[in-house]
Amino acid sequence: MKKSPLIFLLVLLACRAVLAQSPTPIGAEKPAFSLDEAQKRHFLYFWELAHPTNFQIPDRYPTDNFSSIAATGFGLSAYLVGAERGWITRAQAAERVLKTLEFLKIYRKALRPAAWRVIVAGSTIF
Repeated sequence: MKKSPLIFLLVLLACRAVLAQSPTPIGAEKPAFSLDEAQKRHFLYFWELAHPTNFQIPDRYPTDNFSSIAATGFGLSAYLVGAERGWITRAQAAERVLKTLEFLKIYRKALRPAAWRVIVAGSTIF
C-alpha cells in the first residue's frame, strides 16, 4: 500500500518531463490564416463553376444538375468582390451579371412566379 503514492509521484514527474520537452504547441506548424486567400477561393468557386451558357451556380458541388436562386445570388455578389479585388475586370463582372440576369428574366416567364425563385432544374437548363 505504501508504494501507491510513490508510483503516483513518479508518473506525475514523467508527465511533467514529457510536457516540458514539447517544442511547439499543437497547431503551431500550420501557416497563418489568410483572409485574402479565403476570399479568392470563394470567388473562384462561383466564377469557375458557373454554367457556361446560363451562368447559374450549382447548388451543391460536385453535382451540377440544379441550381437555386440563392446560389446564383451569392455568385452575383462574388463577382463584385472579384472586380473590387482586381481578380477580374469590371467589364467581365458586368458582362457575367448581365448574362445571368437576362437568363433569369427569360426563365421566369416560362414558370409560375413562385416556382422560379426556388430551383432551376432539369436537363434543358444544364
